[in-house]
Amino acid sequence: MGNRVLTTECVATTGITFCKNTIDLTNDDDEAPTRRNGGRGRPESNFFREAQFSPDGTTVVTHNEDQCLRTFVLPPELLDDKTAPIVLREYAKFTAPSNIQSYAVHPFFDLQDPTTTLVLHSSTDHPLALRNVLDYATAHAKYNLISPTTERYLTTNSLLFTRDGSHFVTGGHNQLSMFDCSRNYSGPLATHQLVPGKKARKLYGAESLGCKGIVIALAVNDDGLLVAGTTEREVGLYADGGGGECVVAFSVAAPPSEKHVVTGSGVMHLRWTPDGKYLLAAERQSDGIQVYDVRNMVHRVAWLSGRKAGTTQKLGIELCQLRMSVRFGRAALMDVCTKIRCQVLYGTLLVPFSRRALAVALRHRMQTFLTTIPLIVVSWSEKERSRSKFGMADAHTSPLLNLPPELRNAIYCYVLINPDKISVAEQWCTPALLETGRQVRAEALKIYFAENVFCFNGICSCVWGDRDVPSALLPWLRAISTSGRNVLKTVYIDDIFYRTRDEANTALVYYTRNLAEAGCSVVEGALFVEGRLVDNERSVEPFWTNDPSRDFARAEKQPVASGLTES
Repeated sequence: MGNRVLTTECVATTGITFCKNTIDLTNDDDEAPTRRNGGRGRPESNFFREAQFSPDGTTVVTHNEDQCLRTFVLPPELLDDKTAPIVLREYAKFTAPSNIQSYAVHPFFDLQDPTTTLVLHSSTDHPLALRNVLDYATAHAKYNLISPTTERYLTTNSLLFTRDGSHFVTGGHNQLSMFDCSRNYSGPLATHQLVPGKKARKLYGAESLGCKGIVIALAVNDDGLLVAGTTEREVGLYADGGGGECVVAFSVAAPPSEKHVVTGSGVMHLRWTPDGKYLLAAERQSDGIQVYDVRNMVHRVAWLSGRKAGTTQKLGIELCQLRMSVRFGRAALMDVCTKIRCQVLYGTLLVPFSRRALAVALRHRMQTFLTTIPLIVVSWSEKERSRSKFGMADAHTSPLLNLPPELRNAIYCYVLINPDKISVAEQWCTPALLETGRQVRAEALKIYFAENVFCFNGICSCVWGDRDVPSALLPWLRAISTSGRNVLKTVYIDDIFYRTRDEANTALVYYTRNLAEAGCSVVEGALFVEGRLVDNERSVEPFWTNDPSRDFARAEKQPVASGLTES
């Protein structure tokens, strides 16, 4: 950035709305509300304990001292030129039955799609609850975290959704737990006890790998590496987004020679850099942020001073990409997608494209027709990431499901079966019917991939050993995922003619092995290559074969055609 100076400007504020007591002391009614955290009649300042932006940047969800969650929807004219800040007013409000310990906004929150505007929160002595921030009245799901010995609800001090939004992780006292969002009123799928019990220490001697304390901070990177920070100044990294074992654990406490500089009394906030290589740890009563390299987490690589967070309260940190605003990132991303499409259609631009940006585009439901761009194929698994596995994708049931199964199958066959070969050399997009819903896709997918013939143009050189898999084949097989590959029956690889059964068989073995090594195996017999029998006596029409021994033998039995001898 050079010598660029960043300045801040207040563009919106709640004003003095919450700068008042939450108890009206002028009310002498015997049923006057009492303070949650203290005695009756004491004034309570309704300050903001925490505020979180939604991932799409359109909404702010706050937690106040009166133990309420509030939703503030930012106006579209937020960044317009104006003389005074815009006054923010709450859109919705939820009063918790007890003290709110933590909350988390769903990673695929999109204000344009109310089925994704979800928040997960935990309250003392109550189950975890999933609610809609636009209407808190209904709990869409509840999850139980109960002590097996006392049958009391365990306190959840931190919450974090996984990257795909299908699971979430909770942090408590010496414990990490992972839940499945789709399992209503269920317990955790996996639980990590951060500190081994007396029996474990007696049996195994040494302490197990892990961190102790109350887990206050959670963060996960794109590789699924979950990091947890505790009040004891310890940090632990866990594989598989928290479902795997502890990879490494260490203390952020400084060595004696640096204690006068690197201070702190417990990890309050953790953040990964966008590339997932560096971890930033912020402590309470600390003047800086510690930076660690994921390749060697034991030694700190940097100390960012000047934070001035000497308070014991929880103060967070955020990373901001200055190249485009979080709130108004759609326009910039649309511009990138437009340039990519211009490159494909006209060959005039060269713009790099990342799968991360593609995931963001899907999240915002952008109609950019990216599936028609060569070598950029959107997989169904990535499309599912833009929806909640909790079932939000099927919130509106398709009328097609009201028909009998046999009639639905007839419709699938009529719409999806193509009498001609489907060429996937450069362009292919998912049939719209397969995007209607999960049940429709599951039913129609078998018909679409089993009854159609898919043809690919191969890329090969004159030297046999330099042949490569067709350019569109591998991305396409990855895009249709395992569910599509398992029902594939006919895939034509149109590269060259094979004149003998040995050549054709070698080609099939080569393609099959190459795809298997890439993790995209198909059903045996689904791959076909083109054969042509030519000798001094006959010339048979080209034929597709997945069994060269059988098909070449059949071609050799055909009668000799007159006038086909070579001169």
